[in-house]
Amino acid sequence: MKTAILLLAAGSATRMGTAKQLLPWRGTTLVRHAADTALRVPDAEVFVVVGAHKGKVIGELKALSVNVVHNSGYEEGLGSSIAAGVREILAPARRRPSRLLIMLADQPSVTATFLAGLLRRSEREASIVAAAYSGRAGVPAVFPAHYFDVLQNLGGDAGAGQLLNGGEAPVTLIQPDVDLFDIDTPEDYQRYEGNQERH
Repeated sequence: MKTAILLLAAGSATRMGTAKQLLPWRGTTLVRHAADTALRVPDAEVFVVVGAHKGKVIGELKALSVNVVHNSGYEEGLGSSIAAGVREILAPARRRPSRLLIMLADQPSVTATFLAGLLRRSEREASIVAAAYSGRAGVPAVFPAHYFDVLQNLGGDAGAGQLLNGGEAPVTLIQPDVDLFDIDTPEDYQRYEGNQERH
């Protein structure tokens, strides 16, 4: 079973006020940390969607075995980045994967172990398998192939939220064993980065 991992790293991070993907984290940067995590998942091909600050972000990915996808419409939001990534994954020259895991560059507490657990569960489910956030679904999430057409036509900033929480698609929720925090503001970064220094 071939798995594609789509790492979203294209946003302009307006609330952060700087290139969030390039913030230092554990001796590297957020985007490099996320890409390294994705690459530790067995038997998966990794695609990274870039947009804002693309030159510097691509520089962080040098020497990594990832496929870089440029989303020229990144300002339209997460939906456009998912669509751009899925269209590249489904390019005729590529072998079509049977499932797609979507993850974000600004969730550094996500581990390869958790991602692998989502994928193992997806082998037994026809539904979407997603991280649980107080009873709601979020990313990281695994989408079976029959959702690819919907994903490649997404737009706007809602991302895959309609699929995950719209009530139309069956979703299996997996409770994370760590706090899957997002880093969206300078305050978030200071709080969580400080926690990392103490551990």
